[in-house]
Amino acid sequence: MKRRLNRRLIPAGVCALLALCFLTGCFGSGKSRIGGREEYGLLSDGVLHVAHAVYPPFVQWKDEEETELTGFDVDLAAALAEALGVEVRVTPVARDELFDGLDADQYDCVLSAVAVHEERAARVDFSAPYYEYRQVIVIRSGAYPVGGPEDLDGLTVGYMEGSSESEDILSGLSCTTVQYGPIYDGLDDLRLGRLDAVVCAGALADGYMRRRPNVLEIAWTRPAEEGGGPEQIAVAVKRGNTKLVTAVNDALRQLWEAETLPDIRRRWLGR
Repeated sequence: MKRRLNRRLIPAGVCALLALCFLTGCFGSGKSRIGGREEYGLLSDGVLHVAHAVYPPFVQWKDEEETELTGFDVDLAAALAEALGVEVRVTPVARDELFDGLDADQYDCVLSAVAVHEERAARVDFSAPYYEYRQVIVIRSGAYPVGGPEDLDGLTVGYMEGSSESEDILSGLSCTTVQYGPIYDGLDDLRLGRLDAVVCAGALADGYMRRRPNVLEIAWTRPAEEGGGPEQIAVAVKRGNTKLVTAVNDALRQLWEAETLPDIRRRWLGR
């Protein structure tokens, strides 16, 4: 599947979830290959326009020149387009502008580790979830005996800017907090001793530690009884475009049954 990059200046619970969607009819029966603008709500015949925002390991630059994107969601976008029988055309977008471009019909959908939240669901429509995660606390291997958030008092802790889940964990603690855009920058600082801990999505920690093994470790995973999720990640589509949601759900089902989606997950997250 050929990928075309449109350079612009605009800045194992999943299996059960998908199985439930099959049983309850979340996925459309649909055709195995589609491509019509009218039939499936695409902006262009034969092309699925996808927006990505850098969010390793889901979306990241493949080279220093920033000419090509790679990652979990980039591979998934290509696989979805192939299942739909269309070409994929990707657009790099600043994370805080993803939904604005969707509203303005600049692309068909967003694949960028978008978590399904009530506030977001009031603005966009979501496909069935294709991944889930929980919030975790990451430390340097063997550095601190951290058994939970209460052990972060007095430490310097990094978290991703705009992450309400991480902010919820850190609220009320007597620790020094440092915000990061890409949380991989925070995990780098943790590895180099500039932070004592990082609170982030488990999927991001897994991806980082897969690239740099035996340096960091997950000290705590937020349990479900403490409101710990799991957070669900899905494809975001312009509100009201039910035809495309149905088509994407059908393609996700095909990719799951063909082991393509599990293979992509293992490639980038190791599980």
